Amino acid sequence: MMSPSDPLHELLGGLAERWGKALDPEQDVQALVRVATLEARRNLAILDLVVGQGAAIPPASLWDIPGMLQTEALQVVLGQGLLTQQAFAGVRRLKATDAGTTPDAADVLTHIYVRIAALQALASVPRRQDLKQLRIRSRLTTLHTDFSRVVAVLGREVKK
Repeated sequence: MMSPSDPLHELLGGLAERWGKALDPEQDVQALVRVATLEARRNLAILDLVVGQGAAIPPASLWDIPGMLQTEALQVVLGQGLLTQQAFAGVRRLKATDAGTTPDAADVLTHIYVRIAALQALASVPRRQDLKQLRIRSRLTTLHTDFSRVVAVLGREVKK
């Protein structure tokens, strides 16, 4: 999670404030695409180190990873209106990798947000509880796959 002194947190706070004032919604949407891309790349980098490169991390330690993932820009994207939805249309067309996804979380952005929030909540369960049946490595691998796809599409949007 981000602290209030984190530059990305400050940027998102400023973006949300500017968006609320609606000074230039089109520029704010472009800024949001860039910030969401940065957040997705950061999360992907963390997941890549953990599951993409097959690091030998004990399963109990994998439960620390969800707390490192950020969702602030994603929350802004999911809560915004028509301009934002149009800007993220390419990403919203991506379907989640997880076959067990519910219809309301069928698009990849909603899926990513719901999965990260759920894993962060489960990570707070005391370690003495048996969480092996939740297959944390598999869930992080699914997030890694979805973030890879999102970063690829957002990267094209940023270059436009």
